[in-house]
Amino acid sequence: FSSETPHSITRGSSEEAENWLYFSTTIPYKTGPPSHGPTAALMSSAPSIVLGSSSRGRKMVMDAMGVEYTTMSPDIDEKAVTVGMGDRASSDPAALTLKIALAKAAALRGKFDSTRPVLLVTSDQVCVFDGKIREKPENEEEVYRFFSDYTETAPATTVASVVVTNTKSGKQVHGTDVAKQYFKPVPREVVEALVAKGDIMYCCGGFIVDDPLVGPYLHRREGEYESIIGLPKSLTKRLLAEAGGAS
Repeated sequence: FSSETPHSITRGSSEEAENWLYFSTTIPYKTGPPSHGPTAALMSSAPSIVLGSSSRGRKMVMDAMGVEYTTMSPDIDEKAVTVGMGDRASSDPAALTLKIALAKAAALRGKFDSTRPVLLVTSDQVCVFDGKIREKPENEEEVYRFFSDYTETAPATTVASVVVTNTKSGKQVHGTDVAKQYFKPVPREVVEALVAKGDIMYCCGGFIVDDPLVGPYLHRREGEYESIIGLPKSLTKRLLAEAGGAS
């Protein structure tokens, strides 16, 4: 990647891939807020959290964090956002994802009442292989080609930028996270089954890690599992705290 990173890059430590059933077996316990009394009064002034995304993966990460949140979807043309000379495939992935995450925040920010603090979380992610950004696959053959490229020595690399905006104070913080997933050879029939399910066609880089069909073919991982899913958890928690009060 380019050394000209727009903000700090947080890298997870290398470790073996976590059980691919993590999100399907982890149910966060949540308690509702008190309806009256001094605790309720304090909580009424605390910032609420809004996830500016309809992504299934990002919602799974927020659920796993155990925070209360609502969702809104920004209406922007992500493909229209470019950096450098405008060639997305050759763009700096950190700069591109940050620019898109900031554009998502700008598109949603005016929808909030400035008298009530809201922590707005927006994010974007791309997949990089062999120095080029990979978009969502167009067909089954492209999914198979992508999976054939990812091996035990040549990983799929995800670059995810997160922006947290305090809509009352105007404070905005951001960061970028990088993770790598290595794969064992994935059989053609598994790829066909994934395409039939449909979810993989909406995944940048044409790969997925949280489907049971892929579990046996996951090799080692560098960085956070959640970052590969679409929202780096440690980075998001830190930015929420910096922007105004979520721990």
